[in-house]
Amino acid sequence: MIVHLNGEYVPSDRAAVPIDDPGFLYGEGVVETLLVRRSRPVFWEEHWSRLCASADALAIAMPVTFERATSILGELVRRNDMADALARIQLSGYGVPRLPAGARNGTGARNGRRRIASQPPRTFLVRLGPAPVATAEALVRGWKIVLSAAELVPFLPEARHTNRLSSVLARREAHAAHAEEAILSGPGGLLLEGTRSHLFFTRDEVLYTPALEAGVRPAVTRDKVLLLARREGLTINEGLHTARELAGAAEIFLAFTEIGIMPVTDVDGRPVGPGRMGVLTQRLRFAYERLVSASALRTPAPA
Repeated sequence: MIVHLNGEYVPSDRAAVPIDDPGFLYGEGVVETLLVRRSRPVFWEEHWSRLCASADALAIAMPVTFERATSILGELVRRNDMADALARIQLSGYGVPRLPAGARNGTGARNGRRRIASQPPRTFLVRLGPAPVATAEALVRGWKIVLSAAELVPFLPEARHTNRLSSVLARREAHAAHAEEAILSGPGGLLLEGTRSHLFFTRDEVLYTPALEAGVRPAVTRDKVLLLARREGLTINEGLHTARELAGAAEIFLAFTEIGIMPVTDVDGRPVGPGRMGVLTQRLRFAYERLVSASALRTPAPA
């Protein structure tokens, strides 16, 4: 597998980062994943905008332009012969640089108190992997999820940063319970998100999902699902929800880049609805797949 690391195309088994890289030491970095379909990046402009926003939140200057990043993706598709793939773009931070005597901070990202001058990342990595495929059996059976005991205390939820210890612990819980995903809650028991997905549930023809104000990370796939739900004429409730509300849900599903929409049929050992993909989930999944295909067709193939 060929990856792009700091301006060079190298075999993945030769790609290395310094042992003092801030991303390795402290989880200081940002990441964005996106689908590649028919050699074209899906929802590419939206993913790029989100990556830039994440980098800005950590005061990391983007090392390449949109056009250059598009070219890198195209070259990786060509070199690895992967028309369908999952792309991952990752930047590590630069630590805490020493300022020369008398130097002043410039303008840049906000850290909550003052503006910090953005600086280039220590590491810039782009790589491809196999595109996950939801089998027909998995879609019929649905996923089992657990409600994690690990509390997620939202920190810079507007950024998709690489500091994800709560998610790691929650995924271990899911694995121990033979479940495919774990849902994290925040302070006060408010439902937030999965370790790699966003949570949706329905009741009385209303689509519910935790609000961004609760500490949920913005996501391209989440936005697309809400867009499609509005097109379908559904009433949407983005609010502050607790695990107790899931017990009365007619349908539950997850949304994430890798697979799109996946029905949930079991929560902590309790069946959901009829135990198979619900009607609303199926409608939204079909609509989402059409949207993905349309995006791939509209996006020009990288040169």
